Amino acid sequence: MAFKTIGLGLALTCGTFAVGSTLAPAQAAFINIVGTSNFLNGGQNSPATDTISFSNGKVESFGGALFSGLALNSKVNVASVNLANPTNIQVDGAETKAKYTGTSSNPFLTFLGDPGLTFQINNSFSVTRTRDTDFNTTSAKFNFLGAFYKNGQFLSKGIVTPNEITGKSGSFSMTIESQDVPEPFTILGSVTALGMGVALKKKQIQKLKKEKVTA
Repeated sequence: MAFKTIGLGLALTCGTFAVGSTLAPAQAAFINIVGTSNFLNGGQNSPATDTISFSNGKVESFGGALFSGLALNSKVNVASVNLANPTNIQVDGAETKAKYTGTSSNPFLTFLGDPGLTFQINNSFSVTRTRDTDFNTTSAKFNFLGAFYKNGQFLSKGIVTPNEITGKSGSFSMTIESQDVPEPFTILGSVTALGMGVALKKKQIQKLKKEKVTA
């Protein structure tokens, strides 16, 4: 089930830059990405499997040393997220919600403007998928661990949280804040993806409270 191109706001806020175990002074950094999302089985309430794919990703804005190798409108590749083994299926009127096991390939994020920079995700993770037949929408939220690497060397960990969903079908938004700790696979947070079968007026999802973890 394909959806139209939307504003895909992916805000990544990072606080430190480190190579290997040598940490640099804290430096604020952020990146916003726009693109398109798609739920393969978005029209089904609780399919046995589903795939969330992301395409046409590009850098809308950025700042900070971590992303200094990037350029505006440069391409960003976001790996698909695969859903399997639905459990805890709950039906409430037009809404069907289920828990899935999510996996993705690595690197999860790659940047054409800075080929050595990657974001690695730690599999597997829990995904909550919701289908609303009244609004013909399908959405998913998931938490995961991960870290930024440059040419295979660990850079920083951080926290990922969704910001808002706006506009037409298929948008998602997330924020990553890095922490001054040199262990890999220690980024914890959430991603929200939304796909709609019909064009809707602008809709916002409230910003979620950021959660921090200690390695």
